[in-house]
Amino acid sequence: MEKKKMKIWKKILIVIAVIILIYILITLYKYMVLTKIYERNTASNEIPNRHYYSETKDTIMEFWYKDGLMKAHLERKEDVGDIIMWEDSNTGEKYAFWNEPEKRYQEGGQVVANYASMFAERESKIRIMMAAHPLLFIVPIKYDDKQCYYVTMFDIKEKIDKETGLVLFESNSGLERTLKYTFDDVTDEDVQMPNLSEYEYIESND
Repeated sequence: MEKKKMKIWKKILIVIAVIILIYILITLYKYMVLTKIYERNTASNEIPNRHYYSETKDTIMEFWYKDGLMKAHLERKEDVGDIIMWEDSNTGEKYAFWNEPEKRYQEGGQVVANYASMFAERESKIRIMMAAHPLLFIVPIKYDDKQCYYVTMFDIKEKIDKETGLVLFESNSGLERTLKYTFDDVTDEDVQMPNLSEYEYIESND
């Protein structure tokens, strides 16, 4: 009887050990993927000539970067809302331009330089905690003719390009966003500041 109990306990311990080993291996895999996403996302966002296009059911956002000049255009599809943010990171000049309902501008503002992945985490300790979470799932898929990681956690779902680490699709609490990226095709005209003479100046709130 005692021998049978010992055998049962040995089997239970072996099963537990196998489960723990599988969990460790899965966690290690997820950590390695999250690290690749962070490193490739960071490298992509340091390319000196880049453009992205982001769209939800309500808004369209475009961003251009070339040689330190940044321009972002946010447009609402139905409601009034057409804003251009422009910045020269070389000189520190910043302007915000409103095209609706009246053409106005002011100094200052913040350009939304890049659309950040929720999973491109800088801190390795946080990546480890994310990887160890049982509700973080990573599955390789093909999306938009690109090899991607499909990463999900709670209500956040992202399809991330394996090569660039950039988000191509996101769903966050039901709000869906699609994104497209291009590199080395931004021209001087794309990042040109709007003509100040066409806008009325308004004082900044700062």
